[in-house]
Amino acid sequence: MIYLSEKFNSNLLPSGNARYQTLEWMFWAAEHFRYGPPILIEERFFKKIHQKPEDSNLIAFANKSIRRYSSILDEHLKHRRFVAAEHVTLADFDLVSPFSHITRTQAPYDEFPNLMAWHQRLLDEVPAWKTTNDQLEIRVDEIKLAVGLA
Repeated sequence: MIYLSEKFNSNLLPSGNARYQTLEWMFWAAEHFRYGPPILIEERFFKKIHQKPEDSNLIAFANKSIRRYSSILDEHLKHRRFVAAEHVTLADFDLVSPFSHITRTQAPYDEFPNLMAWHQRLLDEVPAWKTTNDQLEIRVDEIKLAVGLA
């Protein structure tokens, strides 16, 4: 994402301080924010496909991680429209990716009003994000149908 943004001079990777804020939040997402969600997608979706039981300890661990880091981002977004700049950046896309699976993971993001407002803002104001989300739901429905979960 960084390479393509630089190559095409995209404001998704802005200049100046917003650039460093974007990169900082992207690294934070990789190290912290996106730690719990993959556990939940595994436990609550993929295990269901493979007809295996959920591990309640892993789900509790993932939810604890999600709450811990969501509270930090929720506070950061309290008076901001986007994460790192006055417009959407790579940081927003990096951080919002786990929201694509809220219905499957039942992640506790709804406990964080600023996060939910930010996610809705991205859906409302960034057509590519909404389109991507809609296309993902179609693919997931196809998977569920193919394995008999629909």
